[in-house]
Amino acid sequence: MFRRRILEGRFYWRFDHSPRGIHPAYVYKKNDKKNQYNILCFTSNKGGQRIKLNKNINPRSNSNCYVLNKTFIARNSSFGGEMFGCKVTDPRDKATMKYIIRKENR
Repeated sequence: MFRRRILEGRFYWRFDHSPRGIHPAYVYKKNDKKNQYNILCFTSNKGGQRIKLNKNINPRSNSNCYVLNKTFIARNSSFGGEMFGCKVTDPRDKATMKYIIRKENR
């Protein structure tokens, strides 16, 4: 069976149950034996359990960007293509991401 290779520290499209059907996700840890990945999910919609970032992860977009304040586990099959050019550039946003990851891994 062919499995696409998902790499740590990169952004991918993740299929979910949102109206659009996809969201950007950042893979921060992987477990190849279980075919699972720990991810942070990003969105452009304001909501209750989301933290607003200072800069958008997509440098070509000026819209607001939010990160969900909890981590998720996803399988290889739930990922779409890699999002090239996306990254977290603001140091405060990096600190926010580290805080969320540390909080969930206690």
